[in-house]
Formats: sequence, structure tokens, C-alpha cells
Amino acid sequence: YNAPSSRKASKEVAVIGSGPAGLAAAADLARFGYEVIVFEKEAQPGGLLRYGIGAYRLPREILNEEIESIARLGVQVETSFQIALPGDLQRLSKKYAALILATGTWQDRKLGVPGEDLEGVEGCLQFLTCFYRGKTNGPPGKVAVIGDGNAAFDLSRTLLRLGGQVTL
Repeated sequence: YNAPSSRKASKEVAVIGSGPAGLAAAADLARFGYEVIVFEKEAQPGGLLRYGIGAYRLPREILNEEIESIARLGVQVETSFQIALPGDLQRLSKKYAALILATGTWQDRKLGVPGEDLEGVEGCLQFLTCFYRGKTNGPPGKVAVIGDGNAAFDLSRTLLRLGGQVTL
């Protein structure tokens, strides 16, 4: 695609969420000359790239450099900014020419089996996001991980590093 040379669009766009979709939208809009601000509820930008994928798969230095390259395009990132629905959306829609909602799902899929709602049963994303926020309760003991996708393997590796006995 052809980004404009040095002209700036007269419109400002707000992007809510700094995960892959929000960052991609912000970068593309900035390349086309729009003034872009990204609002992120977490303390650091990146969404599930930071809070769901292990640093051994996506080193934080690389993630930080990619986010900094987007900021160098003129994108402003506002972290620790919780959007209250519907009030903040209405307020932001009056201030900005457009809003892009790129909040992600942050939800584990349920298996639909008996026992998945018992105490001590957590989803992969639920555990990993708590872990990457620094909010875990120490070594987990014996753990069964159900699944064979990237999140299940990330969780298994993380639990092993914490000293858990993991059955995948």
C-alpha cells in the first residue's frame, strides 16, 4: 500500500486495545497520516502478546522494539486506562473521528465437561495472564493440562518452570 508522504490527516482516531489487532490498526492509520492514540487497560502495551505468550517464544526485547517502532510513527499509547462502558465510549466518540475496538477475547474456551467449574480448575489464558502480571501463588504441585495447542504447551512449560509436576 502507499502511505502518504508527510501530510497529516485532519482526523484523530482512538484505538482501544494494544494487542496485535490494535497495534496493527494503529500502525496502518499512522502510516496513512492519521493521529492515533491507543488506550490499553494493562500497565504495558501488547495485549496477549505480552500477557499470554511466554518470553521464550516472544522475547520481550523484540516485542518492546516493535511497539516502539509503532510509537515512532507518531502513535501515542496510554496504558493503565480502563474503559468504562458505555460512558467512556460515548465520551471518546465525541472527541475522536473514529473508534476502533480491538480488545481481544481474553477468554478460555470451555470444554463442556463435568468438573470444569470446580475449585482449582483454571483456563490456560486465565493462568498465563495472571502469571505474566506477576500474580501467581507459587509452585503449583501436580497439574493436569488438557489441550494440545500453543496455550497448553505454554502453560505446561510455565508450570514446569515454577516447579510443578505436569501431565499434558
